[in-house]
Amino acid sequence: MEFWEKKIIMSVDITSDMVNEFIKLTGDDAPHHISMESANALGYEKILVQGLLVLSLTGRASSQYLIEINRGGVTYGYDQIRFIKPIYTETNLQILYEPKNINQKNIVTSRISILNKLGEKVLVADHLLKLL
Repeated sequence: MEFWEKKIIMSVDITSDMVNEFIKLTGDDAPHHISMESANALGYEKILVQGLLVLSLTGRASSQYLIEINRGGVTYGYDQIRFIKPIYTETNLQILYEPKNINQKNIVTSRISILNKLGEKVLVADHLLKLL
């Protein structure tokens, strides 16, 4: 196995406080992020977590990846982001960070998969990380 092929698996708890802080930071206060009634009216069981909040939490995995491979790096971008299933507050998610390839410019492309408590994929993306 090459040094850059290290996979990361981590757990993250999503809380109502996180959603509220994200609203304060971004202004993303759509009714389904703050009101059970609004979420229910759209057919959801509970208040929805902002997809970009969940995506931002994948930074934990890429930071851990850099520690594990003992390298510095910066995010170069994301491709193929998909919000597959709703994510509700007060839940636990698993983040899988799986490097797939590295190019001549030292950019590692990793597949990110986020799973809910049932093991279902709720978010997927390709993360591009420039190794320094």
